[in-house]
Amino acid sequence: MADDRARAVIGRLRAVDRIDGSAAYEHANSRAPLMREYLRRAARWARAYGAEESWPFFDIAEHVAPEVRTPPDAAAEPDHCLCR
Repeated sequence: MADDRARAVIGRLRAVDRIDGSAAYEHANSRAPLMREYLRRAARWARAYGAEESWPFFDIAEHVAPEVRTPPDAAAEPDHCLCR
């Protein structure tokens, strides 16, 4: 079950079109508010799981469900397609 969910997430990440690197600059006005909201939410998660020392960039999933792992066959796939 967890393997199926991990594969589904990997599939969704791979489906994102990252080819147009200039597209992010078309939304420059929203980047700062989005980052502020990310930091606010990450701070709440960090506080809830006692991970304040790892904030702001930490693996929230590792704290929420450390027993969940990426299936070995999915982890072995090249991830170059995630960083086009």
